[in-house]
Amino acid sequence: MDREELSRLYRSAGPVIYRRCLRLLGDREAAREATQEIFLRALRHYKKLDLSDRECLPWLYRVTTNYCLNIWRSRESRGAEFSFDEQVDLSHSACAETRMIAIQRIAALLAPFDERTRAIALYTHVDGMTQEEIAQVMGVSRRTVGTKLRAFCRRAAKKAQGETA
Repeated sequence: MDREELSRLYRSAGPVIYRRCLRLLGDREAAREATQEIFLRALRHYKKLDLSDRECLPWLYRVTTNYCLNIWRSRESRGAEFSFDEQVDLSHSACAETRMIAIQRIAALLAPFDERTRAIALYTHVDGMTQEEIAQVMGVSRRTVGTKLRAFCRRAAKKAQGETA
């Protein structure tokens, strides 16, 4: 991948990746840094990538989700406090503080799960993707997506019952 190819990829996919990072991290500076890191990873893995948007975007999206999950995990390990007393509101109209509380709530809910289940839950509940779309982006079967999603929903429901009790 030369500079021109990377530049073209960044121009075409950069805004999508930035919005994904911003949605998951809730902070513009963190989203900018994450976007840069994602494209550095693309540069390091260029031999594996088909640079057509159709093939490259799912890879970038998957890497972005995993990278943001790792940032969440890092925040958790530093002892970040998570609040469960607010409604989850990740809409673009929500204020930054409300979005951050929602992101923290989601992060705490996802903490006990493996990386694949976390990604599936985010794709479903944050991005509104169908199980078929998730399977395609993640390179797994739709059945795997359904199984992981059911496990997540059962555990999340138990956690929610414990909080209201």
